[in-house]
Amino acid sequence: AAQAALLTTLADVHRNLGLQKRAAELHAQALERRLELFGPKSLEAAESQDRLGDTDRLIGRLDEAETLLRQSLATREALLPPDDPAVADSLNNLGLLFSETGRPGEAEPLLRRGLEIRLDRLGPDDPETLVSRSNLGQLLMNQRRYPEAEAQLREAADRRLALYGERHPKVAHSFQTLATLLDREERDAEAEELFERSIRIFREVLPGDHPFVASALSNLASLYQDQGRHAEAEPLYREALDIDRATGSAGALPFAYSLNNLGSLLEDQGRYGEAEELYEQSLALRRQLLGDDNASVAGMKARMGRLAVYAGDLATAKRRLDEAWAWQDPHLPPDDLARASTLTYRGDLARATGDLATSETLLREALDIYRQALPATSPTLGLAQTELAWTLALSSEPARCQPLLDAARPLLDHQDAPPQHRARLLLAAGFYEAAQGQTKQAQADFQAAIDLLDPTLGPQNYWARVAETEQARLRR
Repeated sequence: AAQAALLTTLADVHRNLGLQKRAAELHAQALERRLELFGPKSLEAAESQDRLGDTDRLIGRLDEAETLLRQSLATREALLPPDDPAVADSLNNLGLLFSETGRPGEAEPLLRRGLEIRLDRLGPDDPETLVSRSNLGQLLMNQRRYPEAEAQLREAADRRLALYGERHPKVAHSFQTLATLLDREERDAEAEELFERSIRIFREVLPGDHPFVASALSNLASLYQDQGRHAEAEPLYREALDIDRATGSAGALPFAYSLNNLGSLLEDQGRYGEAEELYEQSLALRRQLLGDDNASVAGMKARMGRLAVYAGDLATAKRRLDEAWAWQDPHLPPDDLARASTLTYRGDLARATGDLATSETLLREALDIYRQALPATSPTLGLAQTELAWTLALSSEPARCQPLLDAARPLLDHQDAPPQHRARLLLAAGFYEAAQGQTKQAQADFQAAIDLLDPTLGPQNYWARVAETEQARLRR
């Protein structure tokens, strides 16, 4: 029994150092001893099942994690009062697994019940209570319930800061999750400050190859990419992937997301072969961990369809987008942003094949979702308006695109906007001007788009190539 307790402590130390696989091995040894000593229905076994299951979650053994966490919860609920803190431990960890694997309806009641127990039994400032509050905030954020999420995440961050001081990994983690929320709300300046603070803390107090450092670097890189700072983003993405490989985290879901993020940056730059290789790896890992019947897998197929549109492989684009839509259409709610993204990619494909009527229908449906789901000031809304404007500019009634361009301009054409956003607005405007016979103005706008895109994304990016093709056509 003493050996099992020591193995558990050693496992926790390894986990805190980011050595997750070794932590899982030690927890498994502790569980084996406790099963022999106390039996499978004991509280001692339940403790090891909970800790091993939560560690398995981190290294991508999701089926094993769910089995262990369910066993632990069942034992604790059978043997302990319903408000025991150990019950809250199991509720939190199983809820977190459900949250991270796209099962929010199962996750939320578990996370809320765990938080209620910890608030009642441990108090609002207990470290475990703050873990529950942070996990619930992340779940709400992933459901786009941003005001609720921000309230939970800010309270967790403020209380952790008061409890630990700034130089603590849990404070950095709170800054990281709050920054992710601000990034999703397109509050870039606030998000960047918190991302950078969290990275400074992680680098000061953790080993340089800790998975928390990798996650923080990847999140900051994503913000830089959205701002058009691709030269700053790429080395951060690559460092994050190297850390995950070195620490044995390359088999977990966060690694799949990091592969996708770097692939997206390479896609923006027109480096399609490199991007496709990363996307294939990300898709294979998601399928391995989650199976095919999953929103994450469908979303990855949709992004691979978009890549194929940009690369000019329209047959592959159709196959990928059809696969993504076949899952998303019956499963996602009507206002889901992933649904809107896939509709946009399908609209782009229809335009590329010359089917402007279908393109318009799909892009209008996507725009309606964005209008419902996003604030009126969102750049993403402006980009959706430019996509539809582009299609309408090519139609038999190009003047219909003018109101969309007017609506998109204040969202995309200002000094703080990323260069690629301003370039895409110029591209749509150029198509409209060309349709109106304003050839010189169209050529000027196409050239202005190229001048914005080349220094940021390089000359091989999709939008610059479209602008160059249109310039050549107008000259002819």
